[in-house]
Amino acid sequence: MKSTQKQRNEAYNRERKAMDAWVKADLDNEAMLKQLYTQSKAQIEANIDRFYMRYADKHGLDKRTVKKLADSFDVTAYQNMAKEAVANRDFSKEANLWLSVYNLKMKVSREELLRAELNYELLKLHSKMDNQMQLAREKAALDEIKRQAGILGGQGSVAKRLKGILNADFYGKNFSERVWGNNGLYHETQKSLFSSLSRIATDMQGYKKEKERLMRRFDVAEYEALRLLKTENARIRSDVQLDAYKKNGFTHYIFVCEPGACQICSPYDKERFELSKGATAVTMPPLHPNCKCSTYGEVDYDTVLKGSKDSNHESLDKLNKTEYNQSMKESSTYARNVLSAVSL
Repeated sequence: MKSTQKQRNEAYNRERKAMDAWVKADLDNEAMLKQLYTQSKAQIEANIDRFYMRYADKHGLDKRTVKKLADSFDVTAYQNMAKEAVANRDFSKEANLWLSVYNLKMKVSREELLRAELNYELLKLHSKMDNQMQLAREKAALDEIKRQAGILGGQGSVAKRLKGILNADFYGKNFSERVWGNNGLYHETQKSLFSSLSRIATDMQGYKKEKERLMRRFDVAEYEALRLLKTENARIRSDVQLDAYKKNGFTHYIFVCEPGACQICSPYDKERFELSKGATAVTMPPLHPNCKCSTYGEVDYDTVLKGSKDSNHESLDKLNKTEYNQSMKESSTYARNVLSAVSL
């Protein structure tokens, strides 16, 4: 015996209604990230402008000029700023570790000092962003746990389940690695920043073009951070749902597409899957970056009594890691193409 059509419609509409709250959360997170990136961009741009205007002559800024030793006063000011930040624990543990081990020597070039100052701003940005994103992730998990508890009843210890879900790997990396890892948000933005610095020693026209290119890269980084948070929150919600279904004796779940779903997800709207085959980002949302689709659980009593099995839905299983990562790559390329056409 399966759920009646009325029960399915009610459950389907309940998930669709929940998506409204998820859209609102995405908008709040977007505003939060935009504020952080706007502040950081302004400070980094001001530092670069100050550096260029201080050392450039009527012909521009040449390599020999930027390679000259920085003033000891400026180096000391940076050292004191970094030490104070570590002492006050202003940054995340990853950022504080970098600041504590990066002992800038007194005799450094102007260019190296500028790199250190700009990297300080990057660390400050990603520390604030990491903190806010962690809070957003915790809220997404708690909200979904409470929502499932309201639907299914009490589900035991929340703290233990919350920690496991938040720390879970997603395609081989946890959330912290996606922010601070070798190919994470911080290091990718740092690479672009330092690459631009190596090209600003030129005439004024070339300098302005390079600075504009760098600011566009920050817009892409902001988009990538929001995409990461949206996708991570969807992963968290699916993990909570899957855990709840298993704990409450469900045998199947029904796929619920978000309104205006993409061509990847739309073929599976209202499709029924065996719970034993449930896997986040494979047979459960998110099937692609920015996905906000959902599921609801169902008990097939015939399956419970007879041990019968549903069809396999092998076509959806083929949405594997390679295809998911390709989707992430294409999404990022699209953002770069759009933003590169925007005049700052």
